[in-house]
Formats: sequence, structure tokens, C-alpha cells
Amino acid sequence: MEHQFFLKLSQFPVIICRICRHGVWPSEVSSHLQGKNHHLPQATAKQVHKAIQGWDGIEHDPLAIQWPASLAQSIPELDEYPDGLLCQHAPMQCHYITRSIKTIKRHWREHHGWKVLYKGGRPNHHEQEQAQTMVQQGFKVVTCQQFFPSRKGSHYIWVRSPEPLARPAGPAPSLGVQAAVDEVVQAWEQAQARAKADQAIQASQLTDANPWLRMTRWADYLQGIQAHDLLACVAAPEEDPQDATEQCVQVVWATMEQVARKSQQTVQHCSQAIRVEAVRSEKGQTPHRPLLAYMDEAAIQKHVRPWQQILAFITRTQAPHNWTSPKYGMTTRQRQKWRQLWQLASQAVVPEELEGLEAWSMTTIEKACLEFCIELLNQRHRSHEYESVLVCAMAVLGQGEAGWRDPESYPPILSRVIKVARFMVVQKALWMDPNPWQIIQTWVQKDQSAEWVLASADDQLGEIDEGYGSDDPLSSPPSSPPSAIHSDDPLPAVNIHPSRRPFQEQVTWMMHQFMIRGTHGPMETLLDWRTYGLKVHYNHTVPGHVTWMGEDQLLYQQIAFSMGDFWGFVHGLVTVAREILGHLCMQDHAQMPPIPWTALYDDPSQSQAGWNFVHDARTQWPVDGTHWMIDRLRAEPTMQRHFLWGGRFHPTAIQQY
Repeated sequence: MEHQFFLKLSQFPVIICRICRHGVWPSEVSSHLQGKNHHLPQATAKQVHKAIQGWDGIEHDPLAIQWPASLAQSIPELDEYPDGLLCQHAPMQCHYITRSIKTIKRHWREHHGWKVLYKGGRPNHHEQEQAQTMVQQGFKVVTCQQFFPSRKGSHYIWVRSPEPLARPAGPAPSLGVQAAVDEVVQAWEQAQARAKADQAIQASQLTDANPWLRMTRWADYLQGIQAHDLLACVAAPEEDPQDATEQCVQVVWATMEQVARKSQQTVQHCSQAIRVEAVRSEKGQTPHRPLLAYMDEAAIQKHVRPWQQILAFITRTQAPHNWTSPKYGMTTRQRQKWRQLWQLASQAVVPEELEGLEAWSMTTIEKACLEFCIELLNQRHRSHEYESVLVCAMAVLGQGEAGWRDPESYPPILSRVIKVARFMVVQKALWMDPNPWQIIQTWVQKDQSAEWVLASADDQLGEIDEGYGSDDPLSSPPSSPPSAIHSDDPLPAVNIHPSRRPFQEQVTWMMHQFMIRGTHGPMETLLDWRTYGLKVHYNHTVPGHVTWMGEDQLLYQQIAFSMGDFWGFVHGLVTVAREILGHLCMQDHAQMPPIPWTALYDDPSQSQAGWNFVHDARTQWPVDGTHWMIDRLRAEPTMQRHFLWGGRFHPTAIQQY
């Protein structure tokens, strides 16, 4: 197996990697095979490493090899570099070679004490020419090679008589070609996947939706954090997790769904006045319609998902973790409620659905979850919106699989978060009432005349005859009730505790404290984001204006041209584009697959960065453009002679291409 990857030079006691075309020290074989160019499994790499150690005639000590000052001819197993710069200041003693003019100047300065000198001031034209001549006389352009890419043996060696690159007369062996192509394709796909996974968010990373990202400032807050880590921290938990943190995430995830279901159930049964108050977003506003529950009971599972992701993000970032996570803080009340929820989630199991009156009751962990969610809303900003952990979590939800969510895809998430938040406010207000079970009993029995709820709006309201004397005959009460209905009036059944508000008053109080604009809290931020996102989505116009002057003059911003000029420009552009396309495809224009110009589809609604009409699935292309060049390389001898040598890709040809 080891001979597939390495060969031993006949002239020197070193081994060469067939793919990378440079030397590898025997002690580094395993790490090299597991590196970026091979990605072999550890077990395979160690097997090859062990076999290499038994090869005869290879040197293990880098200091024991005497490297030549020059080579009579090039070594075929190593890459050639025709742009080497050989120092000429002491040609008998100095054999230094580099491939950078900047590096050769530094070598002159540090080893020969020579540099281009001027008399002072800015050099004139003659001095510049003289200095340029001296620089050119200081080096000689030669062909060079190097055994190792770094450390000992990485210096360039002069090849005195380089031979032209020998190419086989016929095509490379078929099996070797296919194996080489498959290896490169696999390595390229793996490199793309790693690059995408390791991409960190930059503070200046503003894609097509610049105004939207400037508004939300997600890139600034999430700077330096890997996108795949953000997606992982809000992902749904596994079915049967073994990790303790993931077990807590699973419990919190399921508990949040139950809280949302019970909150929606409360909204479905409460009065019209409460639902009108709960949908309010501004002070003094008269909502046109009340807060509505989702028509489909199963839809709550979909719409509660953003809240589940918010709690999953907090759970995973509060537990110890080995990745760079977004920074955020909590208020004292939030921290207290979170500790209660975490403690209960660590000891609980996934809750089950209940029936009957038990379906209205809230378990201890559901109460803790509801209290924590309300505390996420119950916050006031002092300097900026990212003081709120809820806003921080919403920024994490702004990262999607294909990049930032735009004004089209993100506002629906905001709407779900806002609506479920209103559900939970109503739910907490119910359980803040002094008699929540009496309210629930009324809803369950569909009793519209529950006596306990009959109460005056103002028990201290004055009467018409208040202030008259007791001797006034009109002031004496009648001797008997005017009607029989009043004789059955119940005595007051409920004494509301003065420190607790009833259901509807509690809804009004919480809405005005932290659920409407002007409260400077996270809900105001979410409302502003949603309003701005919808405005951008529905009212955004493409910048730039086109106008006409006369019969044939077109004006675009500061440019003016006629249609004849435009036709000539397009004709020249097409000609140049065809030349570039033919050069890149290595094929004459007449031999290329025809482009279906009259059947090209485009989707202007696609706002994903990098998307263009070529990706539209409705267009029927004559070939698969993503694999066309690779397929030609597999089949065409001309392509194989250009890129392959002895069944292996030639790195120099690929780099030049």
C-alpha cells in the first residue's frame, strides 16, 4: 500500500510523496497522510507509516544529508520552478536561490551588506535606471527545485541543465486517469465542505441585504463565531441523547411546547377584551382584531419552534462547551428563574400530555419555563438592544443554512416569537389571578353566568342621594325589594387580595410594562425588526434610473449612449466573452454544447448570495456544467495530456490553468 503514496529517490536517501511531489521525512509520514492533501484515516496512515520505517536506504536524520549546491539535471519526481533568482554577488561561494525579488534584496542586505543607495531625496530618472541595472546584475534567472516544502532541505537548488517536461505519447492509462480524477474530485468536495463549515462571521460581512443587516447588526454581535456552531446550538435535540446537557435540552424543548399549547388553550377561551389587549403593540392603539389562536391545533408545534430554539441556545451556552459562543448577560431575575428551570430540567423527564382539567394545570417545570420566558421579555435596555439575552438569541436565529436570513424569511420567525410571547403573557396573567381554577371551571363547563365573577367596577361609587339628610323621606329605603330577582342576589363570594390584580388587569399591566413600543425592551426591538423587514421586503426598489433623451439617446445615471453604441458594446462584449470561454473550456466555440438562449429561465425573487440564472432548475442544459470538464478529462486524450503525467495530475499545469 505504501508504494501508492511514496517512492524512494535513487540519487538521495529521501522518500517523495507521489501526489504532493515533495519529500516527506519518515517520522512525519502518518501526519502527512492525515493532512489536508490526503485526509486518510488514522489507522491507514499508521499502517503506511509503519511500512515506510522498514524501507532500506532512507535517512531519518535531516542533519545527516549533505545537499548539493546544484543539480546537473532535474529530478523528475520533484516540481521544477523556472523563475528562480540565483544570487550573483559572490557566485563562487554563494548559491542562494529564491523566487521573490523582495527576498533576494533582503538576502543582499543581510548577507552581503549591499543595497541600492541614493544620494538623498527622491531619485531622478537616471538614478532609477542605474539602480535597476544594478539589481538585475545581482541575480540570474535559473531553473530550480526543492526537496522539502519547509525546514531542513527546503532551500532551492539550481538545476544546471533542465530538461523539458516529458509527456507520454499516448493518453494516460485509463484506470490511472479515473483514479486520479476521482481522488481530486473527492478532495475538492471535502475542502469545500470544510471551508464552509469553518467559515467565521466577520463584522463587515454584509451580503446583498445591506440595509437589513445594518439594522439588525447581527454580524457585529456574532463576529468571529463559526456559522456551523450557531446552527448546531439551536438544532433540535436527538431522540435519546446520552450527553447530560442534551438531555436537559430535550426536556426544555418538550416543556416549551407544552407551555405554548396550554397558553394557546387559554387564549382560545378568554374574553374578547383580553385578546384585544394582548395584541396591542403601542400605547393608545385600538387593535382592529383580537389575538387569534392558530386555526390548526398541530400548527402550534411549528410556530413554537423559534422559542424552543431560543431556550436550546441558552441551555447549550450556559452549560460547559468547547466552542466560541456569543456573549450575553442576564438580569438578576432572569438568572434566578433560569437556575430553577435548569435544576428541574436536570431531574425531570420529557412531559406527557394530560386530559380533562389536568390538561389546564401546569407542572412545576412548566411553571418554571413560563416564568423564565416572561422574564426574558421583562427587561429594559440601557445602552443597546444586545443587553437582552432574548435579542442575542434572535440574532443567532438570523443565521440560516445558506447565510443570513433576509427580510423575506426572517419576519415570519419574528411573528411566531411575538405571537407565542403574547400567548404566554395571557397564560401568566391567568395564573396570577386570585382564582384561576374558578375561571377555568367556567370555561370547561361553558357557564356564562358564574356568580363568583359578578363584581362592581367601583365599590366606592357614590349614589345620587349621597349628601341628603337621613330625615329626608326620599332617603329612606323601600320597605320591600322592587322585584323578586334582587332577593336572590348572592353575597360577595370573592375578596380580591389587594396585592394581586385580576386576570384582565394583569394582562393590561404586563402589556404596558414590557410588550409594547416605548418600553425600551426586547419586545420593542423585535417589533421594530419586523416592521423594518416587512418595509424593506414590500417597498424596496432597485437603485438607478433610466431615462431617454431625444429619439435614440439613453441616459443612465452619469452615462449617455445611443442604441447603436449599445449594440456595438454588446457585440464586442460577446466576442470577448466567447474568446475567454473558449480559452477556459479549452475548446473551439463551434464545438461547445449549444446554449439554449431562448429557453433560459431566471427567478428574480431569489435573494441568496451567489445565486444566478444558471442554477434555475427549469432550464434544460445540454450537459451537466458542474461535471463537464471532469467528464472531458476522463474521456479526452488531449485533456489528459495537458493535465496528467504518468497517470497523476501535474500540479504546475493545474496552477497555470
